[in-house]
Amino acid sequence: MSYLRTALLLSLTGLLIAFLCLLSAADAQTPGHLLISEVLYDAPQSGTDTSYEWVELFNPTAAAVNLAGWALRDNTSQDAIPAVTLGPGEYLVIAATAAGFAQNHPGFSGNLVTLEGSIGNGLSNTGDRVLLLGPDGAAVDAMSYWNDATIFDPPCLDVDAGWSLARVPSSQDTDSAADWLPQEIPNPGGPGVAPPPTPTGTPTFTGTPTPTATVTWTPASSDTPTASPTGTPSSTRSPTPTASPTASTAWPGAVVIDEIMQNPSAVSDAAGEWFELYNATAAAIDLNSWTIRDAGSDSHRIQYGGPLWLPAHGYLVLGRNADPAVNGGVPVAYKYSNFTLGNGADEIILLDGQGVEIDRVEYDGGPDFPNPNGAAMALITPDRDNALGQNWRAAFSPWPGSAGDLGSPAAANPIPPIGQIEGHVFEDLNGNRHRDVGEPGIPDVLITLSTG
Repeated sequence: MSYLRTALLLSLTGLLIAFLCLLSAADAQTPGHLLISEVLYDAPQSGTDTSYEWVELFNPTAAAVNLAGWALRDNTSQDAIPAVTLGPGEYLVIAATAAGFAQNHPGFSGNLVTLEGSIGNGLSNTGDRVLLLGPDGAAVDAMSYWNDATIFDPPCLDVDAGWSLARVPSSQDTDSAADWLPQEIPNPGGPGVAPPPTPTGTPTFTGTPTPTATVTWTPASSDTPTASPTGTPSSTRSPTPTASPTASTAWPGAVVIDEIMQNPSAVSDAAGEWFELYNATAAAIDLNSWTIRDAGSDSHRIQYGGPLWLPAHGYLVLGRNADPAVNGGVPVAYKYSNFTLGNGADEIILLDGQGVEIDRVEYDGGPDFPNPNGAAMALITPDRDNALGQNWRAAFSPWPGSAGDLGSPAAANPIPPIGQIEGHVFEDLNGNRHRDVGEPGIPDVLITLSTG
């Protein structure tokens, strides 16, 4: 009995220690301070955004927090937060102005305070930081976005006008941009949401009967029986794949920028600029939520409203105008905004939905890269290094439907010719390297030599 009591006590002690460890781990995962949980810096209205901007706070702790003496700061100045108590698990929206916030969020009934001015000196659309300062002036929480890497390096991705950045889930705090996700529909006073998972095309099964042959014997004119199949169906279930392709996880080099029309001549730059992507993998890649940008302030997040599939080993064109009647006859699959291609030197940088750089081209307008007018700049073959100007050529033929410019949008780039030989081919029967009378041959042959 003594042995059994000892074993029981040891078991109970082990369970208690494990329980305490679980409690400790849970406490460690819950931040012990207020968090910035959502930021809207680029309002849907045109013009100045200052009046419409707002920042949301979340209290993940078990205690109410009085915000008297607290402040909100951007990259240059700070504002005192009006005195208010934020309860456990509650959200608080700090808006620049009451009128601006109400215009975009009518009927809002959550916790709200307003500054009736700007947040700092106004949150910049090209990059800024937001800091939550405690009563002692120390930073309790902070985040940065777009081209401001003072808090997060890399910072949060830029979002389009009307979108917000939200911490998802609200209590996650790894002090990195990985905590934040873009929100097409901002949710002030509530949690942000993660995007739905991409469909993977899992096969579904249907009960379509599959006929199987049943052999019966019928008498023939001889004594030898012959086999005659009948179409008796059986209920064998066969898999039928859904229409959506299986998405591939992209990695640097999986998608290649392989053709660029930075200077059309048949139409204006605003109508006719485009570039082409090539999928170097054996599975389709969804480009929705990816970002295209340059090294400056141009940036666009792809918002297709669903998957934007780049087919396996296929091509897809993105451009400033998707109407072939206006853009010079280009089959643009996706129209972007807030992104232009310089006619001289510029960059195209392609980031996936997590902000990982997949590809970039930095063309220089002539010294190393082609500098065509009215022709696309084409990578000779998509397996070549597109960072090297020597691997690019000016397009030399129009595509079907082109208004006059040269290129091959949504198709493989033709191999450019490097020379031609014109003459005739014959059989040199006597080996004198000359066509003699009677030697068979083909006249007027044109041989074109190409790079490969």
